[in-house]
Parts: sequence; structure tokens; C-alpha cells
Amino acid sequence: MSLSDAFRWNTRYSNEKYVWENYPPKQLLLDYESLLPSGGRVLDAASGLGATGRFLSRKGFQVISLDISINGLRMAQEKYQDIGLPFHGAVFDLSTPWLPEDHFSVILNFCFLERGALWEYQKSLKPGGLLFFESFVKDREDIEYSNHYLEKGELQAAFKGFDVIHYGRIDWMSHHGSSQRKVDQLVARKPK
Repeated sequence: MSLSDAFRWNTRYSNEKYVWENYPPKQLLLDYESLLPSGGRVLDAASGLGATGRFLSRKGFQVISLDISINGLRMAQEKYQDIGLPFHGAVFDLSTPWLPEDHFSVILNFCFLERGALWEYQKSLKPGGLLFFESFVKDREDIEYSNHYLEKGELQAAFKGFDVIHYGRIDWMSHHGSSQRKVDQLVARKPK
């Protein structure tokens, strides 16, 4: 990530607030909700307005929201406050992160890829912790910001020591309905 990424996302959240305001929790998490522990700390990486994190906060999890966009985090904080939930968030560049070891029960990573964070996710999940990961796949050469797209097989390789609960590739439609992309999904548990 960079200052230009922060500027781009701050601008998008400001200009497209109406689109992001009522975004629902990610379906991948809802599909595997029954696997969630009874509580604990959740890392919501590149959280944006935090719809998925709010869903877990309502269930009693302590959610830590990290994002490069201060506008996204401010909007998330408003959403949390509107429903009476505590908000824990920080502007954070996930390209060179440090995360505490064996700290999170759940890590959420949706529509985002920063390769520098992958090892940190492995390290910072508690044994038995769950990873929910969904990101775009590079399926053609002319993609803008192609370094933010997974290569074929990259997601499975990054978490090869984890117990895979679900892996799949789906077609994803943008919130504007203007573009369709391929997305890889992974739900995996860190071995105990």
C-alpha cells in the first residue's frame, strides 16, 4: 500500500458513501458461521466500513479494524456507534505489518491482497483459529493494479500447513454491477 492507495480509497469512500453504507457481511463468513468460536479477538484486515466485523462484534467478538483509509474507518466508527457497539480501529498499512503472535481467534481478509501480510496472518492466528480469505484472481494480463490480484494457486500455497475447510473460485460482480471478476475463497483453520 502507499499514500496513493490511501488517497484513492479515501476518495472512493467519500464519493461512493451511499454504495458502502449498507454493505452486508460477506457471504463466505455467513456460510461458515457455525464454525466460529464462542468469542475472542478478530482482525478485520482492510475493513473498510466494517460490515463483516460489525456482524462479529454483535456476536460478542472484540473486533480490531485495520484499513489504509481514514475515511473508511470514520464511517465504520459511525456505523458501530449507531448500533451501540465498541469500535477498535486504526489506520494501518498492511504491506509491512507486525501482528502479535497467537493473538486472534479469527482473521478476516476480504477483497484485498497484500502479500506482506500473509505470513503475519499465519503467525498471529491462535492455534485452532480461523482464517476467512477472499480476494481477486489474476485471470488476464491487462488488469489494473495487478499486484493486488492472486496468482493461480497462490492462496493455497500461502496457507498450505492449515486445515482447509473450504477452497473455491467464484464469479464476483462489483457493487456497481459494472464488472465481473474471479475471486478465490479460503476458509482454513490453523493447526493446534
